[in-house]
Amino acid sequence: MNSSKIRIIFIVLLPFALNHRLKAQNYKEYMYNVNMAGYYSDSNLDSNIYYYKKAFKAVARPISDDLLFCAVSYAKSGHKKELLRCFKELRKRGYSSEKIFEIDYDSVFYKYTESNEWKKIEQTIKPEIDYDLAIELSEYLGADQFVRDRWQDSILRCHLHETDSITTENMLEIIKEQGFPGDIKLGCYSAKSLILTIHIISDYGNKETWNTFWQPLLLNEAERGNISYSHYAFLKDRYYEIYEKVSYYGTNYSVTGYKPNMSMDDIRKLPKIYDLPIKDIKNVDKRRAEIGLPPLKTEAKFMNITLPADYQP
Repeated sequence: MNSSKIRIIFIVLLPFALNHRLKAQNYKEYMYNVNMAGYYSDSNLDSNIYYYKKAFKAVARPISDDLLFCAVSYAKSGHKKELLRCFKELRKRGYSSEKIFEIDYDSVFYKYTESNEWKKIEQTIKPEIDYDLAIELSEYLGADQFVRDRWQDSILRCHLHETDSITTENMLEIIKEQGFPGDIKLGCYSAKSLILTIHIISDYGNKETWNTFWQPLLLNEAERGNISYSHYAFLKDRYYEIYEKVSYYGTNYSVTGYKPNMSMDDIRKLPKIYDLPIKDIKNVDKRRAEIGLPPLKTEAKFMNITLPADYQP
């Protein structure tokens, strides 16, 4: 794959920078305001934290990714007490210093992880996740990626269909017996099931299975807090990309100049383009607002994306 131009899959939608306080009543509406405030804009950290607190009070269990990004805001603003309280909850979701360092390219947590308070939380709080399920999904994902990463090997390539079939069958069995393996059971490991779902939708999906199974299932999971609405949007866009050659929410775009282990702020500044036409583009902002995503123009400004010529805010 050309390292100078790759598809960036933002499983976690990056929030965006505006500094105003809107009225909201539920978790989704408060998270819309979080997205508008933007954790990556240091001048808007207070607004960002304000809406995170409001959102978390509106539900019994916030999404793990949202907790993590709230922790980023606390770390950047120097709110150690609130950060440690947030880490206690993250620890229950399976997060550790090592796990956080895997994604903390900007090193905002480093000075806190060395504190005695942080270490005590990590040592005393036991994660409340299903590790057996996480390991099982890791095995499926590992087998899948092993074959995909060696696509040029004609012998291994012959086994891709078989590997995908087994993965699909196993995932559907898990969903049937336990429900969708998302944030509630997996916490910080929930991305594994999302990646597997992307592969299943891409390789074995069709309009009928999307409309009758995946679409209602994933929307229900978002509504009950088992996946984020940004994850739901990306999965739906994946279906539209594969089967209708368009984007529904505008979450998929290409970036030029990407290099491994770049900071998220550096990635944000790289030039990007929407490389698919957007379905019914005049109503895309309305669709995005319905699931808590900011307008396309706000995302494009913050993420340095060239807007489509036919987009009119």
